[in-house]
Amino acid sequence: MSVLRRALASLGVLAASVGSLVLPSMTAPASASTVVAGYVNVPVTINATGWTTLPSGAGFGTAGGAISVYRFGTGKYEVLFPGLAPGYSLGESVPGVAIAHAGDWGNCQRSTLAVGDGAGDLTFNVNCYDFGGALTDRPFTASYTRGGTDAGTLGTVRMQLESTAPIGTVTTPATQFSSLSGTITSTRTATGNYEIRIPRQAGDRPHALDVGAVGSAQSVNCAVLSTATESAGTVEKIRVICRGVPGVGVLNTPFDLSFAEETNPLGLGRLSHAYLTAPSFVTVPASTPPVTLTADVVRNVIYGVPGSVTLQHTGTGKFEVQLQNQDWQVGAATVSVIPVGSADTRCAVTADFTVLGSGRRTVRFQCSNAYGDALADPAFQLNYSALQ
Repeated sequence: MSVLRRALASLGVLAASVGSLVLPSMTAPASASTVVAGYVNVPVTINATGWTTLPSGAGFGTAGGAISVYRFGTGKYEVLFPGLAPGYSLGESVPGVAIAHAGDWGNCQRSTLAVGDGAGDLTFNVNCYDFGGALTDRPFTASYTRGGTDAGTLGTVRMQLESTAPIGTVTTPATQFSSLSGTITSTRTATGNYEIRIPRQAGDRPHALDVGAVGSAQSVNCAVLSTATESAGTVEKIRVICRGVPGVGVLNTPFDLSFAEETNPLGLGRLSHAYLTAPSFVTVPASTPPVTLTADVVRNVIYGVPGSVTLQHTGTGKFEVQLQNQDWQVGAATVSVIPVGSADTRCAVTADFTVLGSGRRTVRFQCSNAYGDALADPAFQLNYSALQ
């Protein structure tokens, strides 16, 4: 039993009442939003063409039901979230953002718009590639959200036609959401380089940030170059860079982005969340003992109760994160690691598990150069969400 379980049991606190706790460091949304969201972990063992209904622990959707995956062929999949698109006709585009990440070396990305299937379900396709850009089977995670947030603050944006806007032109993406007053804007500053500005509340705090390329023509990786606050801390400027496989270089591409504070990138308060922004470890020796991260770079919350986070650099390009109390999750989590500072690195989660009685969740991941032939130590953003 985790420390959190024992504490709650000793206090006689039920999960339903604990879930109402709110961290005092940030103002909650003025009114609760109807968040429509889901996530899924797809194993590489889905290797037969056709539909596969995943076990309940593989993911979560706000409408309930079993999530399904269709494998068209090598590296090509369709994900179906039941009940997330009521009222949408077959093939009709559904607003919101959908992001995919490879669960192993390589790259996975959303390849089509999220659309309705005419029966109330939401579907979108995912393509997975090796480092050279060839389609290949990979385990992957896929997530979707629309409708805002019921905890913390959230900004989401779908970059479509705006991804090829004239250089230097400020645009207002057509598909966007901000839980705060104000508008999300984008500027293409050069080929494959973008600045996204999202409203936020003034004050210093860490954030969750997820981004994923969109398209089916080729493998594209989008990374975060930097983040900074503007306008007295009420705007977050996020610099994104996208590039193809080695030899292709930087290129314009559609992408989806989610920026959250005091919640997860899906905006769902019923999910536990942990996120951190870590600096480059290039100058930090390998096998560095675990370091407990401070509140200015990390959040770890389950049932409204914060926990500690430790980070260990176990070797060049290899990391282990320990999330206190996150062993009390239900089923699989969704985890992403986004390189920060360069599009020439890739990161992939290699393990996500709980040791019985440890009172924590362990996430291990590795980072490499763009070719996948040498490990690397970039700065990174880690996002973790799970049903609690």
